[in-house]
Parts: sequence; structure tokens; C-alpha cells
Amino acid sequence: MSEIHEGDSGHLVRQLTSMDAQFLAIEDARNFSHISGLAILDPATAPGGTLALADLQSLILDRLHMLPPFRWRLAEVPFGIDHPWWVEDADFDIEFHVRELALPRPGNHSQLTAQVERIVSRPLDRSRPLWELYLVQGLQKGRVAVLSKIHHSVVDGVSGAEIMGTLFDLEASGRELPPVPEDENHERIPTSLELLGRGVFGTPRRVAKAAIKAPYILPNIADVPTLRALPGVNFIGRVSDRARRVTSSNGDGRVLDRQKIEAPRTMLNGQVSAHRRVSFGSLPLADVKLVKDAFGTKVNDVVVALSAGAVREFLINHDDLPDEPLVAMIPISVRTQDQIGTYGNRISMMIAPIPTDESDPVERLVRSQAEMSLELLRKLLAQGVTPDAVWFFSDLCYRNGMLFSPRVYREHVLRYHQRFAELCHEHDMFMILHCDGDVSELIPLLIEAGFDCIEPLEARQGNDVRELKPLYGDRISFFGNINMDVLATGDLSLIHI
Repeated sequence: MSEIHEGDSGHLVRQLTSMDAQFLAIEDARNFSHISGLAILDPATAPGGTLALADLQSLILDRLHMLPPFRWRLAEVPFGIDHPWWVEDADFDIEFHVRELALPRPGNHSQLTAQVERIVSRPLDRSRPLWELYLVQGLQKGRVAVLSKIHHSVVDGVSGAEIMGTLFDLEASGRELPPVPEDENHERIPTSLELLGRGVFGTPRRVAKAAIKAPYILPNIADVPTLRALPGVNFIGRVSDRARRVTSSNGDGRVLDRQKIEAPRTMLNGQVSAHRRVSFGSLPLADVKLVKDAFGTKVNDVVVALSAGAVREFLINHDDLPDEPLVAMIPISVRTQDQIGTYGNRISMMIAPIPTDESDPVERLVRSQAEMSLELLRKLLAQGVTPDAVWFFSDLCYRNGMLFSPRVYREHVLRYHQRFAELCHEHDMFMILHCDGDVSELIPLLIEAGFDCIEPLEARQGNDVRELKPLYGDRISFFGNINMDVLATGDLSLIHI
């Protein structure tokens, strides 16, 4: 968590978290940590039918009180003994941050990408608030583009979306903005000596925090991509993991070996240059949701599968596709409801294989969903969270039987359920399937998959526990035998408890 202090004027200055500071620390002459976005707009829908630089600058100034990060600049702690602080920029200059350029005719995508590549290949000026906005005129069909650059130390994906929601309106006519707070004054900037004092006096507290967190950090140290390749890091992670589990309060000394994930070598493993390349593609969100709904996955699963397929095709075209799947570092938002509007980074990282080695697009989607879910469960377990059970809410059947054949389940789903069952049972967790409809034909395969219990078993769908228990009761538990038609009557004489 970042520390927040009040200045003499009553305004708040805030210290960067360790995650925020990491995005500053990893920058060098070739690696940049800013996030960029490009919006192509039709100015004919704007009041007056045009969008000029002055319009964009005015819009941001009108909403500046709603965009605190746009006024923050870095205040470094002398000698780097502590994380920097965000302070109000007393010399804020809208003309520096919001700029304009124009494409030569014909204003096509190639010319636009060349300008975007040039702009995103430059680092942000750390002496000013870490963002820039460019209005690009001269696109084909009278369009304009707005290119944004903002540093990752300021926002993550969720807070970046909050900023976009503040800048953009849902209607061309705009919206009513909240008033500027009456006490909206510049705070006094802490001196270097004051920041140094805070850093020195905060050192014992940071050391104590590090000591407390060490049992949780060291077992996961091998998950950090930049550290994984160092000699001894995997050994430290394994030993720390075993020590933590042996000394855990539940007395469980068994160790589930950490999944060993190593990225294969490809042409992508070279050194990054300072130059950036940009290309455009378009995919309707409605199509993504159509696939998501058809296969019972999430939008993120479809995106991961699409990304794996695109990288696979790229490597095939360059004759460099490895037999093993590539590995991706995928951010996960851990921002709570109370942290909405606080900006900064509230994310964790998940490292998981993506199925670049799979040629079948359906199987690639199924694997993507399974790998993401398995890695999330491993991450929870690594942090000491052990639920009593893992519940699968999967309506695989309907009143007259399965929604697909047992062969489809065996070929595409069974092995992933088995991997979940292995992970659950290693941690003494039950694996339960919530499934409506007639599951009787599927029960032998669910037993083979490793499920411990099936519920709710609606009697009107042909799921009579009195018939199922003699057949399978020694291998799986049944919970239910309810009849919704009877329950709906409210007649207690018909409801047997």
C-alpha cells in the first residue's frame, strides 16, 4: 500500500508502492514502461463538426480536478533510499502534455503507424507528470486520432480504464461535470531534506515488513521471470516452499511440487531494441462473446486463445514454432471496491503456458481456460489460501441427457478435470460438480475425472439418488434429489425432509 501524507495546505502527497516503483526501475535506453492507446474518432459527431487542439486541451482542463494522476509528478528521495513520491506539479503546462500533428496526404494507416511508432519509442519526461496526449489530424475520411501515453507507475489496466471513462463521454453532447472542489490549491512540495528524513525514519519499518513477508515471498521467488534464470533461485524457492508448508498451522507437511514452467527458446528471445512497431487489427467484441457463450468460457479465455493462435501462426511463418507451449505473464487485478479511484497499481502476475503448440482452435480455447484456472488455483494455494472445496458450475446436461456426447467430454474435457482433481486432492480439497439436467450417462466419466460429489440432482430430470447410490455410491457422493415442482407448491405435506 502507498503511504499518504498531508501537506501544509491539507492536500495529499502519496508515495509510490513497490509495484509502482518497479515500473520506473525497469526502464533503460531500450525498455519503456509507458502504456499507449490509440482512438480513431469522427470529428463530424462533435459540436461544430471539428476537433482542434484547443478543444482537446480545454476538455482536459475542465476535467483536471477529476484526473489527479494528470497533475502528479515524481519527487525522488535523495540517494534512492526509498520509493519516490507523487506531488502536485506547481508548473503544470497543458501545452506540453497535449500536442498536435498532422499526417501528409493521403493519411493512411501506414502513415499513422509510422507516427505512433515514433512517439511511443520515446520515454516520458520524468520532471513532469508522466503522460502525453497527441491529436493527429489528416486521417482518411476526415477522421482524427488521439494517441495517449501514460506511465505504468501511475496506472494499471483498471485505473487506466477509469481515466479513459473520465476523458470520453457516451454522448456527443457531453455530460454534466462535478464542480471543482473549493480547496483545490497547490500543495507545498516537500523538500529533498524532508523526503530524505522520511526515508531514513521509515527504514526500520520497511525492514520489519520485509521480514514478515519473507515466508510468502521466498517460496514464489522462482515465479519472477527476471530471477528464474539465476543460479540457485529455483532451489531457494523449493526449500522455502517446503519449510513454509511443514511449519504451517494446519500441520500438513506434504508438499505439492511447484509446476515447472520454462519458456522454450524462439526468435522472440532476443534483446529488445529502442524502436517499436505498430500494426492494426479489428475484431468485434460481439464475436468474442459469441465464442465465449458457445463454449462456456470467459472473454479472457478467448483472448488468450486468440493470442496463442496469432503467435503460433507468426512462428510457423518464420519456421520457428517450438514443440513446447510458450509462457505468458498475465496480469490479474487485485483492486478492491474500496480502491477504485485511487490509481496506481493493484495487480498481481500469473505465469502460465499458452497453447501455441495446439493446432485445433477449439482445443486451444479449452486448454487456455484450463491453464488459466489451474494457475489461479495454484496462486491461491501458494499464498496459503486453502478452501474446503473447488466447485465447478457447469451445466453439461439438460432434461433429456448430455449437451454433447461422452466422447467429446473424454477427448476435450476429461484430462483437465483430472488435473484439477489431482491438485485438489493433494491439498485435501473436495472437487464438486454443480450440474443440472440428467447426468446419469456422464457419471462414470465424472468418477474417472476425480469428482467427489455431484449436485443438485433434480429428481424430475431422472436423477433419483435411490437408484444412483447402489450403482456408484462407493465411488462418488450425491447431494440433492430435489423436485423443484414439489418445492414450488409450498405444500409441506408433499415435501419430505
